[in-house]
Amino acid sequence: MRDARKYGIGEKDIFVDLTWPRTATPKPDPFNAEEREATIAQKRPFYYPFVCTQFGTSARPSEMIALRWGDVDLSKQVISISKSRYMETDSPTKTVASEREIAIGDPIAAVLTFLQALAVTEAEFVFKNQEGNAINEDKWRAKHWYRALRACGIRPRKFYATRQRSFRLLLAVGSTSNGLRSIAGLQSR
Repeated sequence: MRDARKYGIGEKDIFVDLTWPRTATPKPDPFNAEEREATIAQKRPFYYPFVCTQFGTSARPSEMIALRWGDVDLSKQVISISKSRYMETDSPTKTVASEREIAIGDPIAAVLTFLQALAVTEAEFVFKNQEGNAINEDKWRAKHWYRALRACGIRPRKFYATRQRSFRLLLAVGSTSNGLRSIAGLQSR
């Protein structure tokens, strides 16, 4: 309709009198500390770094999936969020304000340092699937995430629920319980 008006096609906006019903927004269902620790402590070797970093940054899953090694500065312990990845396509972040730098603490830096040793270029994805490609969030969630939650006895939640600001702040100061301190568990990868 906007384009029709722009080019003088049509005389009346047929949607002007339309009222949209108010939709109910589901309440957030965040993970509590015990659930976060149980999920991370599983240490499913291949996806442990991805899950740890997701819980530890409060970034959107699509932003973590799009992360490249050129976006990671381990000396400053910062990751730069400038894109997102959805349906196997890189796109800009959700909003301009979503472009940001996220400070990471020692536990996440240690996880990423371990992964970086396996990296080849700055354009390479930080987190990959087992075939070596970028993670497809829908497939990963269906195949791995819900299975991990069931194994821990945790009620199913969207992977998006990992965006917890308070947990990220704990990581920044390095005060977490056993779940992230035991980076040595990655060596069995």
